[in-house]
Amino acid sequence: MLDAAVEVFGTTGYRTATVEKVCVEAGLTKRYFYESFTNSEELLMATYARATDAMRESILAGAGSETESSEQVLRGALTGFFTFVAEQPKSARIAFVEILGVSPTVDALYRKTTTSFSAT
Repeated sequence: MLDAAVEVFGTTGYRTATVEKVCVEAGLTKRYFYESFTNSEELLMATYARATDAMRESILAGAGSETESSEQVLRGALTGFFTFVAEQPKSARIAFVEILGVSPTVDALYRKTTTSFSAT
C-alpha cells in the first residue's frame, strides 16, 4: 500500500489523490485499505515517515563516508541528501511539498520530523 501511495501522491499529489486511486494502484480493495488505515491522511503520514527515514539513511550514509574534516562530512551529507532527491523524486515530493498544510496533525508530524533531523 505504501508503494502505491508513493506512486499516487508523488505523481498526482496528495490533494488530488483518492483512496480508490491508491487501491487501484496497489491492486487491492478499499476494504484492505481500511483494515490498515483510518483515512488517507493516516496513509500520507505513514508514507511521509517512510520517505523521511530513507532520506535520513541516505544523509547519514553520505556523512559517514567522509571522516577527514567537518567540511567533508558536510559534503558527504549533502551528497546523500541530493542522491535521495535524485533517486526517489516521488518520495522527495511527498517529504517537501505534499506534506505541507494538510492539517494540524500532519503539520505537527512535519515539525517533529524536521526538528529530529537536527538531533541526528
